Amino acid sequence: MERYFHKEIARVQSAWYAQQSERGIKYPKSSKHIQRLYRKKQNTVKDYLHKVTRWIAEYCKKEDIRCVVVGDIRNIRKEKDMGHKTNQKFHGLPYNRLYIMLEYKLKLYGI
Repeated sequence: MERYFHKEIARVQSAWYAQQSERGIKYPKSSKHIQRLYRKKQNTVKDYLHKVTRWIAEYCKKEDIRCVVVGDIRNIRKEKDMGHKTNQKFHGLPYNRLYIMLEYKLKLYGI
């Protein structure tokens, strides 16, 4: 799903900026279509994060886990080559938002 958004946004942006360039507009604003695609992508990622964090919180409650420790992954990729596509996906993950959502959902469950 994520890959669809990248390709579709790139395709629409390319066409839009080409049209604006033909008209002599040096720094074109983004079109409503492009903004809608970005918003849809953000909403999809947000929805997925909510589902994942809810699943983790419910699992912890079901298994009576009282403490969750999340490791620091900042340097996890240093000097490793996982391939171009995997590297892009890895860097595109919103880890900080995941941590924040997980923290507040675990607090709701009293963990």
